[in-house]
Amino acid sequence: MAEVIKPKFIVLDSNVLIGDYWLRSPSFVLLREFLNKTKADLIVPQIVFDEVVNHHKEDLEELKSGTRKLLGNAGRLLGECGQPSIPSDYRRTI
Repeated sequence: MAEVIKPKFIVLDSNVLIGDYWLRSPSFVLLREFLNKTKADLIVPQIVFDEVVNHHKEDLEELKSGTRKLLGNAGRLLGECGQPSIPSDYRRTI
């Protein structure tokens, strides 16, 4: 019978981690189970770690920018206290 070769190391690339920052996807559940069964070590090279951290920061900045824009538009459309603002010229005609 052929000997089963078990991996000693699993090395992840940045695109895998960027796709699921919190490592909660079904793929990561399977990876954790695999690592436990095989006793393999998970390796994340420093360059990959740095790239993921930088990409996460960029994603957060994009989210903040989009949120600011959305809030600005909401304020413009809703006026103070979430009430629709009606210019005084329109109030006189109503």
